[in-house]
Amino acid sequence: MRSRGAARRDAAGKIIRWYGSVESIDEQKRAADELRTSEAALRCSEARLRAIFDSVPVGIVLAESLTGRVLNANPKAEELIGFRFRPNMIWTNEAWEAFDPCGKRIKGSNLPLTRAIRSGRATRPKEVLLRRPDGSEIWLSMTGAPVRLDDGQKLGGILIVQNIDTGKRERDNLLGLAGGLASVASGATHRSH
Repeated sequence: MRSRGAARRDAAGKIIRWYGSVESIDEQKRAADELRTSEAALRCSEARLRAIFDSVPVGIVLAESLTGRVLNANPKAEELIGFRFRPNMIWTNEAWEAFDPCGKRIKGSNLPLTRAIRSGRATRPKEVLLRRPDGSEIWLSMTGAPVRLDDGQKLGGILIVQNIDTGKRERDNLLGLAGGLASVASGATHRSH
């Protein structure tokens, strides 16, 4: 309850009557308590999501759909891609180059994040050889997916980046060795006849 009072005075300043009101503020108090509880729950949820976002072993990049602005990127994405994402930057591929497994350069418009935002559908994992700004190269698996509100409105997209460099290079080396052994075996078979 909240009460207010005011005195009515005569010409001499003497109080001759009191006026007052009392109103119920239960509903306002309940709404304020619910708001504080909701805000606390939201802060806890954000803290949990931030801990996951910062510690997962894959890179995550969130981008806005209309402008392509990078909203957020986790430390693993920065490590794998090779540069620091600044808040609200427009991500272009001027500082790096991407190639498919056959060595063909991939345009930015054909990368998984851009395709997912444009099409509104998740992409399959794509093997990409990324030449980073420092000149180093790394094999990555990239997957894009749209981010939508419950009503279907597009907000942007998410890019998931995984390091597949060691496995890809080992597989390529084994394939090269297998090809070499097949050639040697083929030559030995032809000489024995």
